[in-house]
Amino acid sequence: MVVKVKFVLFAGLLLTCLMVGNAEAQNNAETVAATAETGVYKPNIENIKSKIIDYINELRKLNGVTPLAQDEKAMKVAQKRADYQTDGSLTHTGLLEALKEIKDPIYGTENLAYVHPDSYDSDDSLAKGVINLWYVDEGIKNKGHHKQMLNPIYDFTGVGLKVASDGYFYISQVIFSDEDVAPETISIETANEINDFYNYFESNKVRKSVPLK
Repeated sequence: MVVKVKFVLFAGLLLTCLMVGNAEAQNNAETVAATAETGVYKPNIENIKSKIIDYINELRKLNGVTPLAQDEKAMKVAQKRADYQTDGSLTHTGLLEALKEIKDPIYGTENLAYVHPDSYDSDDSLAKGVINLWYVDEGIKNKGHHKQMLNPIYDFTGVGLKVASDGYFYISQVIFSDEDVAPETISIETANEINDFYNYFESNKVRKSVPLK
């Protein structure tokens, strides 16, 4: 197997508000699993998206954090966010406007990744691979992806995946809280919970959280 390794990460900030793309990647959902004739791994897009959510929740459970519920509006927004990424680069441009399609005001963010399926041998290994890359957050000083996957303030999520013409996958995970208030008016109790969570990671304990196996 020829292995093409190219991985890019971006973590969004905690934002109050979110964008449009196209439904092109949805057509890629018909991609089927590996054929018995060739034994070559052929990704199943919908299966990968589902597994990413399942494994993020497994990771949260391992770390004593409430699982995220899949939200259909968030799934649509995450797909638009994945479709918006292009040319081998990732951007959070338009995130605020896009999140408003879920609800307004909203307390949410996104994780983005860019990978090639040839680096993996199954939907399972690809989904776990993306999550573990977010977990390690190599080169990301504030460990933003790691924090966002495990942040207890978030309640809902959605995942989108775009297959680019060069075969690379653009992946978006949208996450948001059930809180109906903007961060500047969030309750003191919730604000303290968020601060405690971020202080935990800022005190260099990030590697003490339990990784996904």
